[in-house]
Amino acid sequence: MSLFDEEAAHDRSLRRFERAVRGGRNGRLAENSWWGDRLSIRDIAAVVDWCAGKGLRVEFVKRANAVFDRNTMTISIASNVRPPRQLIYLLHECGHYMISTTAAKDDRFKMGYALGDGFTTERGFPHKLACVEEEFEAWHRGWRLSRRLKLGIKREQFDAVRRTCLRTYMAWGVKSGK
Repeated sequence: MSLFDEEAAHDRSLRRFERAVRGGRNGRLAENSWWGDRLSIRDIAAVVDWCAGKGLRVEFVKRANAVFDRNTMTISIASNVRPPRQLIYLLHECGHYMISTTAAKDDRFKMGYALGDGFTTERGFPHKLACVEEEFEAWHRGWRLSRRLKLGIKREQFDAVRRTCLRTYMAWGVKSGK
């Protein structure tokens, strides 16, 4: 059900390491980066297995960041970022999946996208606020999943990506909202 090729990911990581060393990058930094990639690839495989158990398809695509499509039960992850960031994006999108499975029980979340009178609702502040609130919750659930799966990701690394992404959503949320 998944399009994650762990062996190919390891090969890409090794080639990145070799290019870095040939390019004159500090050997110790390049090696640390390579080991970080290897650990993240192992963790990505664990999360992809978890997704497969839930009937979710995970694909790596040439697109920015990541997205969860509830209709096709597919998580798409950017293929052009390093594995540590892919892992964090994947956990976050799993958070959206978990929200979607509890939306009927928890009225706060209906995938964040207010239903109703079309353009006005979708562009208004209540809709944007609901989206931002859901983003916070998806990050929270993604982190909890990482703990349940006993992944090696560090909280500081997770939070750095989380802050960057949430900053973008918050800026969007306050921009010309009514």
